[in-house]
Amino acid sequence: MPPPLAAEQIPAEVQKAFGKAALPVKETADRMVASLQRKDYPAAYQDVQFLCNLPGETKQQRLLAARSMLAITSLLQAAQAQGDQQAAAALKVYQSTK
Repeated sequence: MPPPLAAEQIPAEVQKAFGKAALPVKETADRMVASLQRKDYPAAYQDVQFLCNLPGETKQQRLLAARSMLAITSLLQAAQAQGDQQAAAALKVYQSTK
């Protein structure tokens, strides 16, 4: 299992890895970064799940998506611990689909 990426590193790393991706993929990556910056972790989590399951992504993109997912999951868990109901719901959905 790769180590999580620090949340503050995700925007720059996503730009490097997905900057030249096909438009729908790039838009999803950009939306994930925007959600992360707004602290909308459930939305960021949904987008990072999409990025983790792309067919034909590069090894670098796959590793970055996995490391970002770990970071966003940690942020969701912290938000849930603070009483964020949306974060709790997102985690519940994740756990039910594992």
